[in-house]
Amino acid sequence: MKMLQDSYSKTIAELYNLQQFSVKQGLDNIQKLSRFLNHPERSYPVLHVAGTNGKGSTSVMLQKILYVHGLCSGLYTSPHLIDFRERIRINDDLIDRNYIVGYWKNIDPLVSQVKATFFDTTTALAFNYFHDHKVDVAVIETGLGGRLDSTNIVDSAAAIITPIHRDHTRQLGTKLRAITAEKADIIKKSSTVFCGKQHYQVYRALLPYHPKSIAWYYLTKSLKTNVHLSTATHSEFTLTDFINGTKISNIRLNLAGQHQIDNAALAYLTSRWYLREINMKFDEKKFRNALVEVQWPGRFQVMSNKPEVIFDVSHNFDGFRQTLKIIRNNYAKEKSHLLLGLLDDKEYKSIAKLIGDHFKSVIITEPGHERPLPAEKIKNVLVKADIDIKIIKNDVEAFEYAYKNIGKKDTLFVMGSHFLIGALTAAISKRT
Repeated sequence: MKMLQDSYSKTIAELYNLQQFSVKQGLDNIQKLSRFLNHPERSYPVLHVAGTNGKGSTSVMLQKILYVHGLCSGLYTSPHLIDFRERIRINDDLIDRNYIVGYWKNIDPLVSQVKATFFDTTTALAFNYFHDHKVDVAVIETGLGGRLDSTNIVDSAAAIITPIHRDHTRQLGTKLRAITAEKADIIKKSSTVFCGKQHYQVYRALLPYHPKSIAWYYLTKSLKTNVHLSTATHSEFTLTDFINGTKISNIRLNLAGQHQIDNAALAYLTSRWYLREINMKFDEKKFRNALVEVQWPGRFQVMSNKPEVIFDVSHNFDGFRQTLKIIRNNYAKEKSHLLLGLLDDKEYKSIAKLIGDHFKSVIITEPGHERPLPAEKIKNVLVKADIDIKIIKNDVEAFEYAYKNIGKKDTLFVMGSHFLIGALTAAISKRT
């Protein structure tokens, strides 16, 4: 057992070392890796998910719905929070450690030769794992964009477009039209497209892509949701399906916020279509159970009580805007405190301006990453707000300080980069 763990740890360290090649957009290397592996991604149907926010949540809900209907379902998402294996799953199980070790021994020489990136290499790993385990269908989430994303060598049965906003502007551009063009390039001639709620500029930018696919389903035209209950921990809603002429009442979702209801509706729309395509009957009870069972760490996740601590991976403007709606509706400002850490490619000025109205105090930290946003930059924007501000650059020290210095009836929100949330989740798990 120790030998396996040592081999696995060494393999993961070598995979992480590939990050020295940084983010090199383009399909040449992933195509070389795929060719070496005999194109595993061609052996099963793919449901391909792109967008800015909601990609991961939509993907995990979609995969769960298909799994509970009896399909062997693969899921590839990124990034992970604690364990690399979170990225690649089949049904409810994380990828096997032995498989990762064997894959790396096989492909390492080619990866070194072509200088494939971490994301190239792990995407090929996911494709191969799903092939070798004979999945019925795979839900594949893109990384940064779409057009030049390593996942974009698939011929997808469905292209799912979650809400598109400004993020990763260095790689994708600053204009919504340009960002949309990058994301929408996952649409293939083989694809049926499912589109979530979008800014009007995004809708306009998507129009040229209509002839490039089989059919389009817009969330706002295909169904509607009525929210009956929305708390900090879960929601209950009714879904009216205009396509199938059905209504599903009192659906419970153990994820907070209207945006998660929208993600669930998009997953429903796609899964119901796919089940019909393969001549499987949609089962309402199984659908309900799937949403109740879905867990997605780091999405308004309650980590402790007295004091209450909530972790959330909101890391761009629209993500913060959605999460702050939940906070505003459920928590008093005078009892709310924020620990914040971002990477240096975020629109921090816009984010900082949102924050001032919601928290009594803010501690700014720097995620343990090669590109943390300097804490002083956020502070320089926040000083205009009437709140207490403190900088503690070490993220674990910042959390310990914040946790010890708020009242038992207060709430500490920890928000920002996946790297911040992942590191602190790991630190808490070790402590307990």
